[in-house]
Amino acid sequence: MDRRPWALSLEASLNALRRKDRLATDTGTRSRDELDLLRETVKATLAIPLGHFTRLSLEAAAHYVNFAPRDKTDDSFVLPRNTTEGGLLLRLEYSRSGYLVSAWGEGARRASWRPWGTPGTPFSPDDQDYTRLGMAFAKSFFLEDQRKISLGFSGFEGRGLDRFSRFELGDFRSARVRGFNGSGIHFDRGLVTESTYSFTLGDDLRFDLSLETGWIQGDEDFGPGYERVVGAGLGVQFSGPWSTLGTVRLSRGLSSTIADKGGGGDVRVVFFRTFDRWSRRKSPPPGPGALPGPGPSLPGDPLERP
Repeated sequence: MDRRPWALSLEASLNALRRKDRLATDTGTRSRDELDLLRETVKATLAIPLGHFTRLSLEAAAHYVNFAPRDKTDDSFVLPRNTTEGGLLLRLEYSRSGYLVSAWGEGARRASWRPWGTPGTPFSPDDQDYTRLGMAFAKSFFLEDQRKISLGFSGFEGRGLDRFSRFELGDFRSARVRGFNGSGIHFDRGLVTESTYSFTLGDDLRFDLSLETGWIQGDEDFGPGYERVVGAGLGVQFSGPWSTLGTVRLSRGLSSTIADKGGGGDVRVVFFRTFDRWSRRKSPPPGPGALPGPGPSLPGDPLERP
């Protein structure tokens, strides 16, 4: 009998530097609402294979969140209390023949919960507990000469969320729309579509061209109705000297219906150094679609926390 083993992974994300947290609203992004945020995370994930193409994952996570004002933060802004959050997440994934389908649900509780923000900021004692739900679908079409076209979408829905638990746009956040890193756009529910064309030049250069469109809703920040954002990106991956693998990503926000958003961009450069040389030979064709191990999170995964 062919049995696939369970897998347990442990992970910690420990930050020494705070990041600036901004808040975008329908009237713009105000410096008086900016804060410095420090988040530390530890988590354990148990992956249970259900056959060759389906996997069930259970994750337990704990987060410590610390808040500090910035120079321009309004004096009337009441800081959230530094707190810990504990959560459980359940995710189901199916992957076969270029298709990838996933659904997940997360329930979490804040250890401390009290009114915060500028006067008039909505607050509900019932929001000490919150839930987040999501799903993703992707299809990859493999062409000749190591070319690939990928199409997909991700959906998000939340209950009891506040500014620091809502979904957030950005290449490193919950919902990836390139060109909106650091935009401060948070939302309660939304849909993001993505299309990517990948190709190689020789054995050492790989290019990815992508276009993303998001429709998001955040009644507290933008009022009723949905806002639209569009972003694009170019990624280059190459094999460098001294056993290094490098990636360069250029992102651009093309348009947005949100005040003073759109038209921005960013550049990300990453180098990996290994103890052995990266293979310069062409990779073998992908297998029948069996799921990978418990490695990097899926696009739109809730683990990419706001």
